[in-house]
Amino acid sequence: MSTVKVEVQLSSEELLKAVEQLNQPDLERFVSQFIALQAQRKASKLPQSEAELLLKINQDIPLDTQKHYNELLAKREAENITSNEYRAELNE
Repeated sequence: MSTVKVEVQLSSEELLKAVEQLNQPDLERFVSQFIALQAQRKASKLPQSEAELLLKINQDIPLDTQKHYNELLAKREAENITSNEYRAELNE
């Protein structure tokens, strides 16, 4: 995980500049954590059943699954994906 140097107090613009320094895997992890935080805050104002569903929806997928998915996307973009891989990607 990369680290970013930031000041103690940040404006939203400064925070965005700090986030821009993250490499792609760290950015994806940050966004996932941000979405989970947002879901937690919203969930605290919802009925219990809705809050549980919202938290479940926003859970991270396993890292190995995300890595495999990213590899398939890269292959598809490079037009180097097999028919079987493409069908598997569509079914996930």
